[in-house]
Order: sequence, then C-alpha cells, then structure tokens
Amino acid sequence: MSGKVQKVAFDVLEKRGWDLDAVCLSYVGYEGGDARVKAEKSIVGKIVRKHGGIKLGRGPGALYDQKKFDTPYIRDFLLDIGAMGDVSETAAPWSRLMDVYTGTPRPASLCL
Repeated sequence: MSGKVQKVAFDVLEKRGWDLDAVCLSYVGYEGGDARVKAEKSIVGKIVRKHGGIKLGRGPGALYDQKKFDTPYIRDFLLDIGAMGDVSETAAPWSRLMDVYTGTPRPASLCL
C-alpha cells in the first residue's frame, strides 16, 4: 500500500472509531472444492462483520505469502539494531483455538 493510500485508509478507520493501536490482522486461507470454499468464506465473513471487522480481499494474503520468509533472513540484522521480526504460523482446529491462545507465551515487556 502506498504511503498516501495507507494514510487515507488509516484516517477512514480512525474516523470510524477504530483504535489503530489495538487492531488485529488475521490471514484466513481456505482449502477444498469451490462449494466448500464459498461456504467457509460466507461463514468467516459473517463472523468478521459481527465483530466490526473488514475483509481486505486477496491482496494482503498474496503479499504475505510472497514475503513471509524475508523477515527471518534479516532477523539477526534487525536484532542488532534493536528491532525484532519473525514469522510464525500456527494451525489448529477451531475447537482448540482457546488452548492455543492461552498456551502462547507473551513477553513481560516489549523493548522498542
């Protein structure tokens, strides 16, 4: 997203009452035949809307898929200058989602 487009997008979200320091981004992928993918997209779309979210389409996911391994290659450089970057992928059935969430260690503090 270009700087100008990003600024406009963020301005719109802030005017809608979004706290941009507290937003969450989730990439959701679908597998299966056309009918199954269509049904799952519909279900996920309803959940996203129910919680005030927006769908951004395929673009962010496609870009993430292309770039997700770039960050680990520069991780040591980033750590040397006081920044942290890494990629983490987790898969679990919905029935275990809270187990994954509660079992994920969180840092006591973040050093920026």
